[in-house]
Amino acid sequence: MNVIELKNGQGSLNKIESFIEEICDKFNIGDTFLGNLLIAISEVVNIVEKQNSDVSISFQKQSKKFLFEFSNFSKNFNLDYLNITNKKIGDVTSEIEDSLFMINALCDDLIIDKQKSKIVVAFLNTGVDEVISNHRKEYLSNFLNQRIKV
Repeated sequence: MNVIELKNGQGSLNKIESFIEEICDKFNIGDTFLGNLLIAISEVVNIVEKQNSDVSISFQKQSKKFLFEFSNFSKNFNLDYLNITNKKIGDVTSEIEDSLFMINALCDDLIIDKQKSKIVVAFLNTGVDEVISNHRKEYLSNFLNQRIKV
């Protein structure tokens, strides 16, 4: 499991980018999926930082999911702040709500667990196997083409 600790306003964007790139490199994830992960995770961090809180982000791969858990908030983070359940895009009235709609559009599940004081952002990675498979096919094809030309 990968974990990073973010202190409010101390280079969090660079740390998030490195964290996500390391995960994508490890699982051979393409740029499109990397972009979705990076934007969604950055938006959650922006929301947390607006309440002047530090946060821990842990990553876990489960079967067909990538899970990012936000926890260990340094201040009493108000999770009610994140409730947009009955709103529609046209009803957005704040920057936070706008960020939450963006997060929901990019991830497959957003879980706000008030009892455990954590936020979980989940991404289904059913396409990962296809990406890896295509990469391997391309690598093999290039290798064979070089062998034939020699």
